[in-house]
Amino acid sequence: MILDHRGSDTLSKVNVVVVDHPGAFRTGVSSYLREDGGFDVVEVDGLADAQRVGRPDVILVDSGLAQREDLEDALSQVSASSAIVWGFGVDGETVISTLRAGADGYLDKDISPAGLVRAIEAACCGEAVVPRSVSRAVVDYLRTSDERSRAHEMFVTLSPRERQVLEQIRSGASNRMIADELRISEYTVKRHVQNILSKLDVPSRKHAAAFHRGVVEAGFQAPATGGKPG
Repeated sequence: MILDHRGSDTLSKVNVVVVDHPGAFRTGVSSYLREDGGFDVVEVDGLADAQRVGRPDVILVDSGLAQREDLEDALSQVSASSAIVWGFGVDGETVISTLRAGADGYLDKDISPAGLVRAIEAACCGEAVVPRSVSRAVVDYLRTSDERSRAHEMFVTLSPRERQVLEQIRSGASNRMIADELRISEYTVKRHVQNILSKLDVPSRKHAAAFHRGVVEAGFQAPATGGKPG
């Protein structure tokens, strides 16, 4: 017995539209659902085609196709009760943007056939379909985002001169070499290094150098300031 999108017991089949590239994967998924006996399945090549299929209970949209279209606009045009995006591999940022665009769930295409059936049935009952593996990716992405935000906040607290010193630390320069390069006293360099370690909340020059590498790779921009470095 299948639960339809109204949540009541019914023997009627669930209407599913599979929006994916033509090929063995799409054919295999559609065949499995049809053989299950509880689904009527239509295969289409894009979201524009899905708009002409009437009112399906669920649409399964390939993540690659979803990214190439205006997903939010396309989903608003599809008269489906539930829209699920799925793809191979799980990217937390992609999942979040997909859900924000109006999708009701996100699946990994590596999901088992039985798991797919359960997910579709859950979607028909109005549940958000986000498996544990996808939830983990979202949490990891948010954690990384928070760390990046915190790192940027610490970086912008450095003065222009401290950022110059940090760049020299990253290159492996000693205090004497930094003093010669920046034409300041070695004592002043030591003071800047102490301030840098304190502001970045790191225990050593090695950690400060690693922080600066991360800053460069992340493309963080220093705030614009006037005057000469202190």
